[in-house]
Amino acid sequence: MRSIATAIFSFLIVTCAFGRVEAIANDVVFVAGATGRTGLEIVKRLSTDGYAVIAMARDLSKVKEQLPNVQWVEGDVRDVDSLRRGMAGATYVVSAIGSTTTTGPNAPEFVDFAGTRNLADIAKDIGAKQFVMIASGRSGSYTDHSTRSALGYGRYYKTKGEEYVKASGLAFTILGAAGLVQKPKAPMGVRFLSRAEYAATTTSTDEAVIIAIPDVAAIVCAALKDPHARYKAFAIINDPKRPVDAWKNEFALTQSQWP
Repeated sequence: MRSIATAIFSFLIVTCAFGRVEAIANDVVFVAGATGRTGLEIVKRLSTDGYAVIAMARDLSKVKEQLPNVQWVEGDVRDVDSLRRGMAGATYVVSAIGSTTTTGPNAPEFVDFAGTRNLADIAKDIGAKQFVMIASGRSGSYTDHSTRSALGYGRYYKTKGEEYVKASGLAFTILGAAGLVQKPKAPMGVRFLSRAEYAATTTSTDEAVIIAIPDVAAIVCAALKDPHARYKAFAIINDPKRPVDAWKNEFALTQSQWP
């Protein structure tokens, strides 16, 4: 009787943590970088949309919000064993990671590249259906970043991480987010464009070139549901000239060969 009761209790705990039982089997999304501004917004949006979420934090004591359908796990993208434990059972993987220093163990080489590589390797091992990566508007293979030493060669290592994901065989969606802000001054539409076009037509000091973090979260959730979003990498920016929800039909218009 004790073992039966224990089994029932464990089942209830898992069900409460993940919401619907069918979501555990079909739509479990693992989010790396879940305590960052963008990562946490993605977790909230996934939870609101009914996904079961495994949200990873390097230190669980820093998790400030307990959300419906969200299971918090402790792990680090530089630690393969912790990733394997945390990602077990996931069917989708979302990476919102980013280096926090220019040198040392949290530098771009070890987070943006090696951390992305680790996530992609395990995502492939567990048979993830899709890998969604939040990248930079100015990273990408449209140009050679190897001589750009700014921020610890940040663009170079972000691009190396992107290229690893592309070559992994995983279905991927890489979103080059520009000028992340929590909320624009007024509701704006979103434009998808190649990183080459983004780099050629904007400057890093252009205040109009932003993407609201809630918009990024909405695009991530939409990308998981739209097969046209797969095998594509592009920049995303807010555009006041576009209708607010027009972007929802634009995955099919983006080109898979965009760098």
